[in-house]
Amino acid sequence: MRKVKNQKKSRLRFVLAAFGPYLDVERNISQEIVSQVQVPHDAKKVLLPVGYNKQAFLRPLKKNPRYYIILGSWQGSYLKIERYAKNNMIILTNPFWRACIQALTQVLWLFKKNIRVKNIPDKKHFTFRKINEKTNRDQLTISLPLKKEGIFLSDHAGYFVCNYAMWTIQEQINKKKLRTKLFFVHIPEKATKKQEKLTIAFLKHLLRIEG
Repeated sequence: MRKVKNQKKSRLRFVLAAFGPYLDVERNISQEIVSQVQVPHDAKKVLLPVGYNKQAFLRPLKKNPRYYIILGSWQGSYLKIERYAKNNMIILTNPFWRACIQALTQVLWLFKKNIRVKNIPDKKHFTFRKINEKTNRDQLTISLPLKKEGIFLSDHAGYFVCNYAMWTIQEQINKKKLRTKLFFVHIPEKATKKQEKLTIAFLKHLLRIEG
């Protein structure tokens, strides 16, 4: 019998990341959602720490993935896709002092440098588009009416770890001129079953992007 040569491992195209438990939150909704998403062979799931761990956030970029998709949780009531992050972090864990610093930060926020996630458009419909340079034709377009489905575009990724992670990753992408595109999605901490199903469906859409 002829020996079958081992096929070369396919290049990593997707990193799908979630955050673990933190403080008194034992059940992180982002981790639960990601665990329910079946990823293709060229994708990898990553669990990120809830802390200002720059190296942990940048580690997946060493594999030079095409898409770095992160699902985080927040205290709001709707799903949102983040477009901007600021060079800002708050380390305090005491709720009172966190609230005080957060109030002060709202004022200082206006003077912080903005960093934009380039692939997120400024329009109501979120469209992923891969252009073939030779033919200039769309290979795949996924259009989702956001507000109708309960997903909103956001210009405020928060004051804490999610914002810091987003800033750190996008800054590295820009600095190293990487091909990686970052997508950061926020789901409510107390998401409804409908929102959970919508998030899973949305992540599956992202994992079908070609290119």
